[in-house]
Amino acid sequence: MKKLFENRFVEISLDEENAIIEMAWKEDAAYMLPEEFMEAFLKYAELVETYHPTAYLAYSKEGHGYTIPPEMQQWIAENIAPRTFKAGLTTTAIVLSNDLFVQLGAEEVFEEPETQVFQNRFFRDVEQARKWLKERSLAAKKVA
Repeated sequence: MKKLFENRFVEISLDEENAIIEMAWKEDAAYMLPEEFMEAFLKYAELVETYHPTAYLAYSKEGHGYTIPPEMQQWIAENIAPRTFKAGLTTTAIVLSNDLFVQLGAEEVFEEPETQVFQNRFFRDVEQARKWLKERSLAAKKVA
């Protein structure tokens, strides 16, 4: 796993072999300002455009998370999803938080029309999500 970026809110890494980019949210992410959330996702989009992974995994390292308000859900759908899809991202796996409000915000992002281009699945466990993405990666390699 290659670490691409880290700040007090998130660590972004790349599994080059399986073309999976991961956003591991830290405990402080629960206290981010909307501008800080946007900065993290702009960095993520930039890294997707640079490295061209086909899959995305998001989870919270400490079980906490940022409650994504509706305006940020729409902002991701309109500004991040099109960029990452154009750069080759096709599959997303989201490990849901135990916090109901954080969970709902994450789920609602993928209800936006602009995010319907991704094959998306929600999980309760990081390793199950990683396994599912690796299986998709392996299947894609066999087709290619």
